[in-house]
Amino acid sequence: MRARNGWIIGGAAATAAAGTAVAAARRVRRARQEADAVVRAVTVDRPEAAVRDLAADPARLALTLDRPVTPAGTTGYEVDGVTVTRTADAPDGLRWRVAGGPAAHEGRLTLRPAPGGRGTELRVTITGARRPRRADRAVRTLLRRAKSVLETGEVVTTMYDPSARGPVAEAVTKRVREALATGARP
Repeated sequence: MRARNGWIIGGAAATAAAGTAVAAARRVRRARQEADAVVRAVTVDRPEAAVRDLAADPARLALTLDRPVTPAGTTGYEVDGVTVTRTADAPDGLRWRVAGGPAAHEGRLTLRPAPGGRGTELRVTITGARRPRRADRAVRTLLRRAKSVLETGEVVTTMYDPSARGPVAEAVTKRVREALATGARP
C-alpha cells in the first residue's frame, strides 16, 4: 500500500511540476511578445466619431493605407487579402490578425479621447511581428498618413514638389524625409 501511495504522490508531484513548467513557459513567451511589441500613437484634431468614419469609408481608408481596400461584411474590410474586423474584445477600436507570410502579426488600434479635449488619440500596437523595426516604420507611416487624411482630407506630402531643387538636392531631401519618417535623426 505504501509503494502504491508513493507512486500516486510522485505522479501528482510530477504533474504539478509539469503544469508549473508549462505556465512558466507561457509567461516567458507572453513577456517576449510584449517586449517585441511595436506601440505608436498620434493625436488627431478630430472627434472619435470622425476617426471611426474613416475606418468605415473604404475610399478614405485606401488613401490612408496606400493600398486597395474592399468591404468585407458589415464590420470589416479586406486589405491585401487580410480581413480586418472589429471584435467584441476590442469595443474601443479594431483588432486584426495576419496569419502567415513574412508580415504575420497581430494588431490593435485603440481610440481614446486626447487629453484636454484636443481630439482623439490613435494608438496602434503590433505584436508577433518577425521584423519589429519594419513594423515600427510601417506603423509610423500609417499614423502620419491617417493624421493627414483626418485633418486635411488628403495625404500631405512634399514629394515631387516643384521647388526648383536639382536632382542631387531632391535625393538628399528624400533620404532625410525617409529618416524622419522612421524616427531616425537626419
